[in-house]
Amino acid sequence: AAVAAELTTRGATVVLTASRGRDETVIEVRDAGPGLSDGLLRQLASGQRFNLAEWRRARTDSTGLGLTIVQEIMKSLGGRVVLSNRPEGGLSAVLHLPDRQRSIES
Repeated sequence: AAVAAELTTRGATVVLTASRGRDETVIEVRDAGPGLSDGLLRQLASGQRFNLAEWRRARTDSTGLGLTIVQEIMKSLGGRVVLSNRPEGGLSAVLHLPDRQRSIES
C-alpha cells in the first residue's frame, strides 16, 4: 500500500480491501498511478525479479524493490501475488495468502 500511495496521482485514492475465503485471505491494493508496462507485468508474472533498470527509467523516484519483496514474502508463505493494470488507470495487486493451518496440513 505504501508503494501505491507513493506512485499514485497526488490527491487520488488508494483502496485496500481484504476478504476471507474458505482457505485463504485475499488482500487487494488498487491505485490510480501509472500502472506497469506490459513487459514488467509479464516479467513479474513469470516469477522473474524486477528489472530495476527498466523500472528506474519509468520512475526515477523509486527503487522498484517493493513488489519484488512482496512477491518473495508471499512465496515464502505459500501465497501468490497477481498484478494487473486497471482499465481506468492504475495498478491492482491482489495477494492470496493461504490459511496457515491448511498450509501446514498440506
